[in-house]
Amino acid sequence: MISFEQLDQWLVKELKAFDTAEDWLLLQTLVTRDTRRQWLGGLPWTSRDRVMDFGCGSGIVAWELAALKGCQVIGLDQDETALRRARRLIADLPIHPSPRFIAGDVLHPPFVEATGGFSRFVLQYVSNPESLLGLWARQLEKGSYLAIEDIDDGFIVEYPEPPEAWQRVVEAFRQYQAGPGGDR
Repeated sequence: MISFEQLDQWLVKELKAFDTAEDWLLLQTLVTRDTRRQWLGGLPWTSRDRVMDFGCGSGIVAWELAALKGCQVIGLDQDETALRRARRLIADLPIHPSPRFIAGDVLHPPFVEATGGFSRFVLQYVSNPESLLGLWARQLEKGSYLAIEDIDDGFIVEYPEPPEAWQRVVEAFRQYQAGPGGDR
């Protein structure tokens, strides 16, 4: 059985190669692994589900979802370099069920019958996130979950509501960002 430790070692190896300008995302993925895996583990999907990963990038989250939940994951991305890395990940660290990766635009996704959806750091790049969320929702069966992780440094929504200590950290970060440089 392949472990998360092996995945982390694979990420470190990929970071040493640093092939593209987007590889800083691999470092972010490695650094945030524990909290992300805890969150992913709490999602309601099971082995009966098919989850669409909109903007899957290098396939790390698709791999983690399949490993944690036993669900079938279909990763969609338009970046062929990222998709090659995602496919190499699956070849180097095979799991069952194995995520499948397809080339395509998250703004015009191919229809794939899915019981869940996931997106990480995509909405911050689109001009009309509301219509994109509507489009993605139409891709999913009625009553499905769409889990989103994204960034707007001045606005955060967390459900269920996090502990008060975490809320104080978020507020301190907001105050810090109000200084020089500001919120992107």
